[in-house]
Amino acid sequence: MIADRFERKHVLVVVSLAIIVCGLAFSQANGAMAIVLLGACLTLGNNMMSYTYHAYQQELFPTGIRARAVRFVYSWSRFSAIFTGFAIAFVLQHSGVAGVFVFIAGAMLVALLAAALMGPRTVISLLSRSRTEPRAEERCGSPSSSWRGRFSPTRADL
Repeated sequence: MIADRFERKHVLVVVSLAIIVCGLAFSQANGAMAIVLLGACLTLGNNMMSYTYHAYQQELFPTGIRARAVRFVYSWSRFSAIFTGFAIAFVLQHSGVAGVFVFIAGAMLVALLAAALMGPRTVISLLSRSRTEPRAEERCGSPSSSWRGRFSPTRADL
C-alpha cells in the first residue's frame, strides 16, 4: 500500500533510515516494552524494505530483459547472504551486540545512500515499456479524435 502511493525510491530511503534509528535504539534498550516495540518496528521496517525493494528492482530493468536481470540480481543477493552470518558473527565476537547493530546500521546507511544518490526514479507508466522504446505519440504522432470516428461503430453498423 505505501509503496504504491509513494515513489519506491523514497520509501526505501525512509524505511532504511527508520531501520537505522530503531536498530541502534534496540541495541541500547533495557526495558521489556522498549525491546518489544523496537523489535516490532524493526520487523515492520525490514518487511517494508524487502517488498519495496523487490518491486523497485522490477522497475529498474527494461521489459525485454526484466525477468533475466531480476533473477541475476536476486541470485547475487542470495549468494552474498551466505557471508552475512559470518560477518555478523565476527563483529559480535569482537564488538558485542552494540557493535553488531552499528555494523547493520552502517550497511543500511550504504543502502540508503545508494538508493538516494544513485537510484533512478521510477514511474508506474514506464513499467510496461522499455526505456529506449518511444512512446505511442512519438511513433504515430499525437493522438487525434478522428481515429475514433473511423473505428467506432455507428448506429447504422449496429
